[in-house]
Amino acid sequence: MGSNNSQWRREQRREDALERQVECDKLTPQQRLDVLDKNLGPGLGAAKERMRLAILLDPSLHDSKSTRKKRSKGKKGRKRDR
Repeated sequence: MGSNNSQWRREQRREDALERQVECDKLTPQQRLDVLDKNLGPGLGAAKERMRLAILLDPSLHDSKSTRKKRSKGKKGRKRDR
């Protein structure tokens, strides 16, 4: 009996998530930022999502605010550069 209930609940959560995703997809990037500000506070939380949305709004940010760190060459790389 418990198994059927949990299976039904899992399916219900999946359907709810799909509905939320459809609604979210209808919003523009600026509207999605506004929703984040309303729910979490201005500039708080969801840093990666905020950066992704900011890049969608202004593609020039993509080059200036890279999320990846550059690796240093280490001792071997420095020796070859001499």
